[in-house]
Amino acid sequence: MFLERRGEPNYMDRERWEALAKPFKGGRLLDAGCLDSMIPFMVKSKYPESEVWGLDQAEDVMEALAQEYPEIHYTHGDVYETGFEDDYFDYVVAGELIEHLERPADFFKEAFRILKPGGILALTTPRDEEPGGTDGDRHLWAFTKEDIRDLARPYMRGAQIKEIPNWIQRRIRYHTPYLIAFITKK
Repeated sequence: MFLERRGEPNYMDRERWEALAKPFKGGRLLDAGCLDSMIPFMVKSKYPESEVWGLDQAEDVMEALAQEYPEIHYTHGDVYETGFEDDYFDYVVAGELIEHLERPADFFKEAFRILKPGGILALTTPRDEEPGGTDGDRHLWAFTKEDIRDLARPYMRGAQIKEIPNWIQRRIRYHTPYLIAFITKK
């Protein structure tokens, strides 16, 4: 279905996407910063009745994806001001996004504004990455578990934050473990 049309991704990415999507049980999902994410396809394949959105600042890519995959609502936009109603989504995903953002706290505020009470923000980010790590100057921030809790604290009912070893990439320069977090809105 969708996954076959896009081709096979890097298996490290696929494992991360599967982990991020695992708690989703249907409803409305937003993949924020979805440029190369396959989460919308994975979720739509498993839960065809779900309303699945992808949001990214890459306008041309969002337009192309919207044309090719009309089953998924791809839209060009800003993760700081999404334009969605309050309490609209059951689940918001931010896979490998927050380390790229100039204002991560503003993203958290917006993500929790558009999440329903009891909804989940699922995210991954490199853990306490050294400057210039995997993406050079494209990674503006490094996060610890405590940093994620601090950003989420005003909005959360609970959080599960784990460190996942990045064992597959030990042979190359970048091998920082990453954090995966599931934060439930109060």
